[in-house]
Amino acid sequence: MKVRCAAVCILLISTFYRNDAAVTKCTAVDFIGKTQPYLYNSTIDGTIGYAFLAADSVYQFPCCGVVKQWQAFIKQHTGTVLFEVWRSTSGSAYKLAGSNEFVALTTNMLIALNVASGAQITVYPGDYIGWYTDNNEMVAYTAGTGPEADNIKYIDLRSQPTAITPGTNLDWSSAASFQNRNYGIRATIDANSPPFFTNLNFFMLAQATWPVGNLVYTVSASDPNPSDTTITQLTITMNTDSYFSFDTTTKEVKVTASLTPLSGNYLLRFKVVDLCEYTASGTLTLSIYNEPPTIHNLGATVEVLENQVTELLLYTLSVTDPSDPFTCGISSTSPSPAPFSVRLKPGLTDYGVYVNNNPGLSVAANANYNVFVACTDGKGTTVGKLVVHVAASNSPVITNLPNSVTLPTSKLNTDLVFNVTATDVDSPTLTYSMTCNPIGCPFKILSAGRIQLTSDLLYQTVGSYDVTVTVSDGYSSRSSSLSVVISGLNTAPVITNLPIVSSLSVQENTNLGTSVYQVTATDNDRDTLYYTMTSVPGTGMDYFQINSATGLITTSTTNAINYETIPATSFTFYVRVSDSTWTTDKNLLIRVTNQNEALYLSQQIYRVYTNEGYAGQQMNPGLSVRDTDVGDSVSYSMNCGSNSGYMTMASSTGLLTYAINYDLDKPGLPTAITCIVTATDSGGLTATATLSVDIAEINDNTPTFLSSSYTFTVFNNIVVGTTIGNVSAVDGDISTNGQFTYSLDQTTLANNYFQISQAGFITLKNSLSGVVGDLDFAAKATDTGGLQGFVSVRVTVLEPTTTTAATTTVGYKNMFDDKRNIVWISILAVVAISVVAVTLYVCLGYLRYWPVGFDPFKECAKGFECKKPDCLKPKPRPRFQPEKSKPLPSRREPSLPPPTPPLMVTPGKQEILNYIFKFLK
Repeated sequence: MKVRCAAVCILLISTFYRNDAAVTKCTAVDFIGKTQPYLYNSTIDGTIGYAFLAADSVYQFPCCGVVKQWQAFIKQHTGTVLFEVWRSTSGSAYKLAGSNEFVALTTNMLIALNVASGAQITVYPGDYIGWYTDNNEMVAYTAGTGPEADNIKYIDLRSQPTAITPGTNLDWSSAASFQNRNYGIRATIDANSPPFFTNLNFFMLAQATWPVGNLVYTVSASDPNPSDTTITQLTITMNTDSYFSFDTTTKEVKVTASLTPLSGNYLLRFKVVDLCEYTASGTLTLSIYNEPPTIHNLGATVEVLENQVTELLLYTLSVTDPSDPFTCGISSTSPSPAPFSVRLKPGLTDYGVYVNNNPGLSVAANANYNVFVACTDGKGTTVGKLVVHVAASNSPVITNLPNSVTLPTSKLNTDLVFNVTATDVDSPTLTYSMTCNPIGCPFKILSAGRIQLTSDLLYQTVGSYDVTVTVSDGYSSRSSSLSVVISGLNTAPVITNLPIVSSLSVQENTNLGTSVYQVTATDNDRDTLYYTMTSVPGTGMDYFQINSATGLITTSTTNAINYETIPATSFTFYVRVSDSTWTTDKNLLIRVTNQNEALYLSQQIYRVYTNEGYAGQQMNPGLSVRDTDVGDSVSYSMNCGSNSGYMTMASSTGLLTYAINYDLDKPGLPTAITCIVTATDSGGLTATATLSVDIAEINDNTPTFLSSSYTFTVFNNIVVGTTIGNVSAVDGDISTNGQFTYSLDQTTLANNYFQISQAGFITLKNSLSGVVGDLDFAAKATDTGGLQGFVSVRVTVLEPTTTTAATTTVGYKNMFDDKRNIVWISILAVVAISVVAVTLYVCLGYLRYWPVGFDPFKECAKGFECKKPDCLKPKPRPRFQPEKSKPLPSRREPSLPPPTPPLMVTPGKQEILNYIFKFLK
């Protein structure tokens, strides 16, 4: 069925607007002319029928927009005034862009004309205000000078040959001018409205067969501002296109090139621009459609015999297409499938409906077929129906079978075996076929019924064949038998022990020339047999061979079998036995099996040099194994004898790992360990080597002081070189790493007051004179590896409390902190008490001989020598000096008194006794 579509217009308004930067646009309400026209009302001009052009910047429009209102002061005269807009075209020529009419019925008043939207004048930058009265002048003015003065042109329009209407050009070169006049007139402007398409967006159908020049569509546009369309005209453009053109004057879209390459929707894009350069866009969518092919003669019926066996043309189609090439085919059949096809008739452009080869038609099965033919040009399709009626036929008759024939072995290829004859009353075309039992017979039947040989009979092994011949007319067939006997056959040899059930295995490294398999064969004709063989892959013949006379397969006598290097490990051998006439082939599969071969460690002695470390730390001894068994797995183990347990070995990698924290600073750990390493492959074969591990001690201990801090007390008058005290540190490392030196860090002090010996004794290096208080610094112990231990040291410096020579208290805050001082102080106390007791006893004894008023103690204290002969002369005793290594505070020791006389207590004696007891206390 053909479909013809008329154009259906669907108006789709889908436009957008933009502001161009090329022209200044009015965007808000503004005033052009005199802002307050009523102020300029002094007088009017006496002209009649004059047009005025206010060619002054005061009355010039600065932007593109529309005039919404006019205001003017009407001084005298009633009547009609036209408010106008003049646009310069060139030189003194101006075009009237538009005018609005106002009828004044009263005078001496300010009038306001609100312009309807349909009558608003579109103004352009540079346009001027003007006005016109066909009778007496009506717009008032006030004379003035300076910046208020206006340049006003005026011309008598009564002398013009035609009426001045919007769009008319007027030459103002002959116009007179008024100067120093300020006219009371004003125009109110606002933004312009954008244009729009009146018939876009639009969708329509278009035929692909339209000729060049065909009118497609006429585009139209409009604008809310009438002067945009009547005075300036809207500018409409279309995008450049290869198939269509657009006439900007007539607004017509026409075809410019053949549309046959097009299909589906095709878009044409348009743009419209008004005076203010506002734009709008629209599209014209053309749906390109194609006229489908026309089939002129379907709906017919044709007949075919059920015994039709070859391809036959049943019907010729009559198809036309006005514009495009087309193709035809079967879209469907009923019933389906059906043995029909549609194709081009040989050498022609017409399509025909054919019955296929060997269609298998049967009246009983399907007497009628509905064949639906579809023709398409790729853009449209037409379908028609052809009815095929199937008619009945008779079966063929074989006239010379069943039969038999005997053939000698001398018969050659293509020789005749038998001619089959057959007839069919319905069909002159018969086909012949045959089958053999057993299959593989050396002859075939040709299309005319001739049976001939396909090979020489000399090489046949089968003595007779039962042949079944079938003759068909394409619908029905008839079969019959032919017996063929071959006499004088030479039988082929028979291989009796191939193929074998499973493959034959040969181990690698088998000796050269070793027997592998004995092939046995028999021949009924007692012919001499010859043995050969080939292999897949062909390299198998490099490693195996067969004895041509005996059939014994052996390994090669020159190439050894190595599983790891041979190109393949499985070979299929095709063994052939020949009696010079016949050959017999059988296959033998031989697989080369792998033999576990000895492995070797790449070195007999491995040596590892490492440092002491922590448990879990790994070392790589670099073990590697040579094993000709490719891909064989290897595991490692080691035996370190009495030193076992210190290290472990990873079985898969051979890496060593400390099993314990290995610290040579601890006694009992060896610095060298010797182990036997064993590598074992997957077959249990082993290889051994010696592993020697030398372990070096590292500097991993920092010197540590025995006390967390040290405090010493001294007087500030001790001499340089005096020992202040002793610090002591230890280092856990053995060997030279445990050796260290002492030093002091006195950066916190004002001076390097102290120094330290390598025995740890701190001595005074610089005088402490004037120093009182705590001196804090640090003592350092630095070992040979640069590790340092620190301890804080405080030296408390005191001011001496007596005038006696300064002593030094070393190492402790007071002398009783050192237990050694307690011992010798106790001894000194006992001695001191004894001396005092003896002194007291002697002095009291001498008192008996001293006269009253004599003061022997004072005399003794002064070193006075007694006058009496028995007076003990006192001698000064040296002060007690403590050892330098054990400084003690000084004490004043008194001189010994004379021996004690008999006790006689007198006032002078009592005074002496009191003095003694006071001293002792």
